[in-house]
Amino acid sequence: MKHDLAIYPAIFEPTDGLIMVSFPDVPAVHTFGDNDVEATLMATDALALALYGESRPKPSAVADVQLKANQYLVMITVDMDEARQKITRPTVRKNVTIPADLEILARKQGLNFSEVLTKALRTQLHA
Repeated sequence: MKHDLAIYPAIFEPTDGLIMVSFPDVPAVHTFGDNDVEATLMATDALALALYGESRPKPSAVADVQLKANQYLVMITVDMDEARQKITRPTVRKNVTIPADLEILARKQGLNFSEVLTKALRTQLHA
């Protein structure tokens, strides 16, 4: 199966304890993360949203991207087929009850309850 991949250079710039992310080819897109992994995940989501339904600009060649001293380049890949499914898939709000001790531990670890429940349901339902 052929995938509709969008691959763009992103500029990562550590600033005040965060990593700021911008795209030379999609100047309206800016995001950030607390570390490289989070910044990459946020950049992937932001790029997917920006490119969804739009004509895509041609990505710059890595050699053409100008960086400042404290910046570095990360290539961000978005599977646009997967992004379309996520963006167009309707969601519903569910109120769930969980043990209080698990809620406290989950919040301390910064877990996203919706993400955890979705992953668990997908695993349980083989979906």
